[in-house]
Amino acid sequence: LMAAALLQRVIKTTVSTEPSGKGPNAGNAVNRGETDSISAQNAGSIQSAITVVPRVSRMPSDAAIGIKAGDAPNAIAGTNLATISNDLVCLRMIRSDRKQPVFSLSVRKGAEWSALATGTSLGSVLSAEEGQNPWWESFRWNLARATNEKDLASLILSGTYGNRWRAEITFDARRNSSAINVHIKMSPLRALRCKGFKLPEMLVDRDSRTGAALRADGSPILMDNELSSLPESKQLSAVRKDSVTFGITWSAISSLNGLEWSPALEQDPQIITILGGSALTSTAGSLILPGAIIEINYRIFAYAPSLTIKDAYKFIQP
Repeated sequence: LMAAALLQRVIKTTVSTEPSGKGPNAGNAVNRGETDSISAQNAGSIQSAITVVPRVSRMPSDAAIGIKAGDAPNAIAGTNLATISNDLVCLRMIRSDRKQPVFSLSVRKGAEWSALATGTSLGSVLSAEEGQNPWWESFRWNLARATNEKDLASLILSGTYGNRWRAEITFDARRNSSAINVHIKMSPLRALRCKGFKLPEMLVDRDSRTGAALRADGSPILMDNELSSLPESKQLSAVRKDSVTFGITWSAISSLNGLEWSPALEQDPQIITILGGSALTSTAGSLILPGAIIEINYRIFAYAPSLTIKDAYKFIQP
């Protein structure tokens, strides 16, 4: 995504066809304001937002993963590029110029790696101080470190959510697992009321190079991703594409009381497919004091070969 639109109601105007008879505008058409003006009563209901998408020079290619069947889990921590993987699934993160991480999810199919989805953030938190309206703040990556053992690799990203939350995100990849487990620890720098939390949103990649049917004008006919056969779940957002079932699940248990979890809204799969989950509360939100720690667990997975999207249920956390 390289552009965003800001929409807002405006005052309608019409152009009179009758020329003005006096003054410097004599003989010219006159603009006359009509109907639909914005009153003080309804001005407060106008809402608008612009999404700033992180920009990076390019994402690394799948050919650079270099992990083969039977290889041990591996984590690599760099200043602007970090990777966590085993021989089945791989997450690669690159830091944008605004310190926001962009990531890609890939799966190994035979001897080759294939990209499945791209994410433009590692989640965000909705919070406010007393008397404020809450707003969303996204994760910013400051430092990365990695540990590698025989059967477990861990990648730890330290940073902040906006300017008011200190956070640490740990990614664990185990041997012979199709999932990467993620653990978040976050703490406010001042007393805040937490109204919601959003997990990473993943945009499902589409590849029209593998024999896709073409329209008369030569453009590809994109096949729908399999979503409809997955019953609604409040702990799961997944899709099946090219014999791979992948997505994100999250634990219903967290330190945030009163938040109700739900998956990302289903979209038209011919246009776009977004995977993710969020938690919101209709109350004032929990008051979190400085030094208190909130913990959230989720899991990103990619299972192949998959004959049914119901394979996603294998990865739901308690």
